[in-house]
Amino acid sequence: MKITQWIFRNLFAHPDNIRLTTQGPIIKGNISKVKTAVDLGCGTGRYSEWISQKSDILVSVDIDKKMLKRVKSKNINHLLVQSSIDRLPFKENAFQFVLLTDVIEHLKDDKQVINEISRILKQHGTILMSVPLLPPPYPDSAHIKSGYSKKQIINLLEKDFQVISQEYCMFKLSRILLKFVYRFVKFFKFPPPILPVVRLENLFQCKCFPFNLIILAKKI
Repeated sequence: MKITQWIFRNLFAHPDNIRLTTQGPIIKGNISKVKTAVDLGCGTGRYSEWISQKSDILVSVDIDKKMLKRVKSKNINHLLVQSSIDRLPFKENAFQFVLLTDVIEHLKDDKQVINEISRILKQHGTILMSVPLLPPPYPDSAHIKSGYSKKQIINLLEKDFQVISQEYCMFKLSRILLKFVYRFVKFFKFPPPILPVVRLENLFQCKCFPFNLIILAKKI
């Protein structure tokens, strides 16, 4: 990794790397070894890198061609597919593991997304998903839904899935920093170098007012 890339990833705070810093360890700890896996809405492919270490066959999916080009540059051993996740070009029961991190809030029909995941997931396969919780710390024009409640997500999953575990992350400190970053970037047009502050959240026990919910569930 180039030194400039390392500095940007580890020093300058923007919403994606704030989320990765706080959410990433939980996601990584819940990725199981499987034969077939798919990363839906893979973005830049950071989580795809981790899944590729635990799966024989990995497919990374995103609707944005530019994102897929960035993923391709990582030289991960996987297939790249450009597609919306509410109409996936895969056969039924194709995968044992699905990752869906902070994606469904971008789509109009979240029920259709969950139905598609149930269709492509094998019996007893698992989905690891995350969603933003209400209220949002800043307005995000890319989100069709500002966030969810825990009950809404459980209701989305209950028809086809059994929840195995649930964890919260991005607590009050993350919320404060996200709001600050939003205002800072809006005014100065570049991110502030405060990412190390985010890591303090993992050192203290002030785990209140979470902004992100991570759920591991099994197809029943």
